[in-house]
Amino acid sequence: MGAARIGSLDLGCARSLPTRLVPQALFAVAAGYFVWDIYVCVSEGWGLAYIAHGVACGFVFLGGLHPFLMHMGCICLLYEASTVFMHLRRFAIDMRWARARPGIVAQLSQAFGAVFFVVRILIGMPASAVWWVKMLAHLEEGTAHSVPVFVAYLACNTLLCGLNLYWFGLVVRQGLKARAAPGKADDALSQVDEKSA
Repeated sequence: MGAARIGSLDLGCARSLPTRLVPQALFAVAAGYFVWDIYVCVSEGWGLAYIAHGVACGFVFLGGLHPFLMHMGCICLLYEASTVFMHLRRFAIDMRWARARPGIVAQLSQAFGAVFFVVRILIGMPASAVWWVKMLAHLEEGTAHSVPVFVAYLACNTLLCGLNLYWFGLVVRQGLKARAAPGKADDALSQVDEKSA
């Protein structure tokens, strides 16, 4: 879904787009997930960065329910592809699969790092830059359908891009640490996820 939208030339205001039911359903599920994520972040004491991440993502997916914001919502949904591997890795650690299947945690960690790099850095950063140019043009030309929504989306995008760069730095650092101490690779890599910063 997200990859199909990246090639679109109009990542900004698309008021005339028809409502698409599949993205809307996905955004509704994603918005619900981030309500739960905010609750977990608060109850587990993960910190302000993770609460801000949950709020920004929830806002992006709620806004994506409207056709105007559907393009960027699809790209943000693509970002979450890496989260699948992060959760699988955490599940493998919690289930103690590393004993039964040596290397599984390291493999899931590598998959997480690779998918994170591709979808959030290689695809996400350029898509955000193109989208920023379009959004700023709409603000400058006075064609923004809602200036507060445009500004809020720009702020959310800035926050999420900053968090993605920060988290990717943690992924790289932990990956290098695991390479330096191969005997402790599963232990070091098991600590790399967005919630362990």
